[in-house]
Amino acid sequence: MREGTGAGGDRDYVTSVELGSVFARCLVRSIEEWRDQVGVNEIRLADVGGGRGALLGHASEMIPQGDIFEGVVVDVSPQARELASQRGLQAALLLEDLPWCPNVIVAHELIDNMPARLLAARDAEVVVLSEDSPTGGLTLRPEQVPVEGELRECGERWYPPTLPPDAAGILPIPIVAKKWIETLTQHVERPALLTIVDYGATAAELAARSDWPVRAYRGHQRVDPFRTPQGSADITCDVPHDIITNWLQDNGWTTDVTTQAGWLKANGIDDIKAKASEEARAAAQRQDVMTQLQAKSELTEIQALLNPESFGSFFVIQAEI
Repeated sequence: MREGTGAGGDRDYVTSVELGSVFARCLVRSIEEWRDQVGVNEIRLADVGGGRGALLGHASEMIPQGDIFEGVVVDVSPQARELASQRGLQAALLLEDLPWCPNVIVAHELIDNMPARLLAARDAEVVVLSEDSPTGGLTLRPEQVPVEGELRECGERWYPPTLPPDAAGILPIPIVAKKWIETLTQHVERPALLTIVDYGATAAELAARSDWPVRAYRGHQRVDPFRTPQGSADITCDVPHDIITNWLQDNGWTTDVTTQAGWLKANGIDDIKAKASEEARAAAQRQDVMTQLQAKSELTEIQALLNPESFGSFFVIQAEI
């Protein structure tokens, strides 16, 4: 992660956890309910792909005093780990590096940044080739090649038999996520709770879309991933959540999938909204401008989190093992 890239208002994109603390409050409520149900005494939380530690920082402050809690940001970016450390948070490169095994794992907008392979048919993959540009440098272009082995098996299982006429027909297979799930399963302390939040759809829905699932962003603007200089933009890919849930189930996890809006409502966002609305009204009556602005800011954050055209339509996989 270079300066100016990644998540945040001054960077290439914004995530739910960068908007404020509401998402973290709902997450903590979810964790506490799970803890009470399974009867664990300690919470060891790994925020995988946690970047600068926005989510873990908020969550750490909300865990009730007296609870035994330990948290760590796991991120491949040394800059992100340094920024998390500057916030007073533990940071690690890999789950395998931790001196303890987590029993709560969060993967917020992680899988969309993992490398994926792209199927254009049950037996054909899209690869990216480079060639010299007439104006200098390299030009990238996609080309289809036949596939064998595991990827062909994925195509036979997941690529839809029919597509609408305007479909791009590109199905991402996040094969690195499969390996990550296998590794994660080996390094959790059971019982364990996993929360995955990302954007995407089912495999059939993604292949049926008219646009490609791969996109690139720079400075909050969408750019062409094939015409953008390497390393100068954040590249992301929609996630087929039914494939992810299937891989989790193959590794022994029980899963539940819902939208982010549905998950937030199940974990108290309506109560947070009602309290913020009341605080805004009360502050206006006593002419407390600062409190009124804070409450209105929280209400704006909640509206963004629930927006069915953006964050609210994200999927949440809650898995237990």
